[in-house]
Amino acid sequence: MAIKLGTGTLARSEPVPDSLRHAVFDNGVVVPPVEPRHGEPLVTLPRYHTDPADRLRISPAVVDGISIVGTDTAFDPYPVQRLW
Repeated sequence: MAIKLGTGTLARSEPVPDSLRHAVFDNGVVVPPVEPRHGEPLVTLPRYHTDPADRLRISPAVVDGISIVGTDTAFDPYPVQRLW
């Protein structure tokens, strides 16, 4: 979201920190921390998605059994539910 807000591809009517806070917390989204235990899948996950930042998003979702939010269909082969 921050990247899209910064490039102007996502509309905003307030400063970026406020937009992010409202988009995330006002909608009941919980942003889990990335912990050391999330590192193992980064080594073993199939390389359906090669972007390191996105793989870092996939790993906690796999470990914790939570959904991932995004439009990228490269997430679909992983054992996570993709929302959006």
